[in-house]
Amino acid sequence: MIEVENKTLPTSVDAIVVFSGGSNRIESAVKLLEKKIAKKLFISGVNPKTTKNDILIKNIGNKTLFNCCVDLGDNAINTFENALETTKWINANKFSSVILVTSNYHIKRSLVILKKINPNINFITYPIKSTLDKDRQRIKKLDMIKVFSGEYIKLLYTRLIIMWRYN
Repeated sequence: MIEVENKTLPTSVDAIVVFSGGSNRIESAVKLLEKKIAKKLFISGVNPKTTKNDILIKNIGNKTLFNCCVDLGDNAINTFENALETTKWINANKFSSVILVTSNYHIKRSLVILKKINPNINFITYPIKSTLDKDRQRIKKLDMIKVFSGEYIKLLYTRLIIMWRYN
């Protein structure tokens, strides 16, 4: 096990998956890849017009690493689709252990969906602290309540859908 930003992770896994959409998610996933914790990185939910070079322009990672070890998924616009897109990629590569990178408030729902679709995959969570936590001074409490209650409602909805569809 190794310590990365106060989080304990295995020294080696097959892959890292990041659900795009929140700040610092992709940057954090690339940093994990640079530490050689995994062989590959999959960025799910990328805008179809976005290229690896577009990400590199933002000073995230290096070209050699991106060319060999980063795959982009552009078929997801929500968490369910992130999970489906990710599942196809995991299965195509025959991976069995994956680090999931997403925002701390989003990780529980993402993991519920992924584990239901991929019960044999060992998912290790790597939650990224939401910028909402940092921006508390600027964001009204009501706005924060909306975000967190919305995520909670989505989690409940996800559990109900999974219960009805997959049991």
